[in-house]
Amino acid sequence: MKEYFTEGIILEREDAGEQDSRITLYTQTLGKVSAKATSARKITSKLSAHLEPLTVVHARLIKKNKFQIADVVRIRRLSESYLPIIRLLHMIVPEGEPDHVLWEYLQNKNVTLRGALMVLGFDPEGAECIVCGKTAELAFSPDNMGYICRSCIPRKNVSLARVSLFLL
Repeated sequence: MKEYFTEGIILEREDAGEQDSRITLYTQTLGKVSAKATSARKITSKLSAHLEPLTVVHARLIKKNKFQIADVVRIRRLSESYLPIIRLLHMIVPEGEPDHVLWEYLQNKNVTLRGALMVLGFDPEGAECIVCGKTAELAFSPDNMGYICRSCIPRKNVSLARVSLFLL
């Protein structure tokens, strides 16, 4: 059993069983981690309020076979403008690979979706559609891990709901 103390950003919270939750967080030292929060949905849970998306936390994680959240303390809440970035991270960042440049970028006050894509290696400057090669009206497609133009979205059967978050 290993114990980790790290700062992290809550990316997503899902119900898991009757009273538990599955929390996805992007941490400074471990990268993206999915962890179980036991009894987080109980009305008397002390962890529940600290485990909402867009929350920056200090977390104590325990790993036996999988990660479990032992303790968590809220540091601050990010503004709603971070929501597309948080969704993007949840969709495309692999688990267990820390990225110190990305972590430092997320600590800035002027974080943008365009900037986050640049840090992740998907610089929109000079990007072109992965289907037709156009360079105008591009959107980032997490499903295809590249840019796609508006006219090719229906042809490629790309989920418009997932792409619409990342129109540039």
